[in-house]
Amino acid sequence: MTAGGLAILPEPTAPSNFKDPIKIAANIAGQKEVLAAQANNYPVVGTVVEAVLLNQHGENVFSVVASIDGSDVGRVSYDTLTFLSQWLRGGASTMALGEEFLVYGFNIHDTLRMMAVDAASFAVAAADDLPPPPMDAWYSRLFQPTFMCDPYTTLIDAGYRKVVSLEVLLGSLMIPFVDVSPGAKIHAAQVQQLVIKSGL
Repeated sequence: MTAGGLAILPEPTAPSNFKDPIKIAANIAGQKEVLAAQANNYPVVGTVVEAVLLNQHGENVFSVVASIDGSDVGRVSYDTLTFLSQWLRGGASTMALGEEFLVYGFNIHDTLRMMAVDAASFAVAAADDLPPPPMDAWYSRLFQPTFMCDPYTTLIDAGYRKVVSLEVLLGSLMIPFVDVSPGAKIHAAQVQQLVIKSGL
């Protein structure tokens, strides 16, 4: 999350029927915890600290990690979108897993849009006058074929996702599920295995 990111989020409030100050405080603390976890994917508030792109064979073709001190917020997004744009314009077919889609990832549409804001902030703040992130790396124009696919939402319709979670789907295909912040490499491997085993 960006520095001060939580400060721009709305302040949670307890339900109006809560009267006990301890219950009110506990409710607000719980809401803040959920909000903080979700906010990592919100534009402006969230930032990407690691990105990994694998080809269809599971080979790492691109990876970047933010500095430990957080001094380069947005650089991971900027470098990733720049690479992705160059790749889409050049050798996309060498990494494609299928005919229709080229880039797979869980929550890929929202993640790429969040990365675009993250990268744009980095470009504006950079001392060396960087151009904005390339739009073709994060946005599919209307009525144009998309280059991105979320394998989970493609396979499981919205009406079934409360019952068939990502963990359940991966388990049904004997793909190990890692629950808490698995890291970009493991996350990418889960996506790759789901795409291959499901035939996407």
